[in-house]
Amino acid sequence: MEATPLVLPLPLHPRRAQQLFQEVLLTDAELLSEQSLPQRLQQLQRLNLSGIQEAKRGARFQRIQAAADSSPHNEGEQVTLKLSKDGSTLQMLSDADGTVTASLQLVDVQGITLHATPIHSFSLKLSQHDDEPDNNATTVGATNTLVASSEGDLNRWVLALTCGVNAFQRQRERQCTEPFSPDAKAADLVWQAARLRIFELAEVMPLPEAIDHVTKSVPTRDFQQCEALRCRLKFLQFDAV
Repeated sequence: MEATPLVLPLPLHPRRAQQLFQEVLLTDAELLSEQSLPQRLQQLQRLNLSGIQEAKRGARFQRIQAAADSSPHNEGEQVTLKLSKDGSTLQMLSDADGTVTASLQLVDVQGITLHATPIHSFSLKLSQHDDEPDNNATTVGATNTLVASSEGDLNRWVLALTCGVNAFQRQRERQCTEPFSPDAKAADLVWQAARLRIFELAEVMPLPEAIDHVTKSVPTRDFQQCEALRCRLKFLQFDAV
């Protein structure tokens, strides 16, 4: 029996990143519009800004909290999600009196998982800090599934959160005194193309299917070799159960 070839971690070369950028943009090429790349990027930016404005106004979601060991079922309640005025924080408001019951900085979000059941639902993967045991982040995301009222609402929120998290995390990296990983900038370029193509395809197919198509357009070897690229492409995931 042959041993599985070892794929060594390697920085993503800028020329390879440019090549992947072009390849990802051509995912499901038969579904491409006739717009130029600048026009496509501008359209995504318009959708993102519209989504952020909508998120700042707030929208109602069903919050399904993971059941405790002693409870036979999950608990569900209606809540309002909204972004703070500066867009940096996701807030959960009580439907009873409108008070903020939990909040989460977008910079701490490590990923978004879409769920097949309940339909139009997502949950957040969070960075956990051992020195912050009382962090509200756990309340907002790690133990909750958030169900939107429609596929359109879900897509707009996922777009706003994805672009918001990316912006605030890149801002934190620029302010960090530690040097960037050698392939972070190259991975960012590919992730830009992936975000664009995912949300373009979400106009003509379900968002989980769009994520699957775009992620699979990146060759396995590149995915395995480059940790920074892997981290970015795994930000949006879905479960099929």
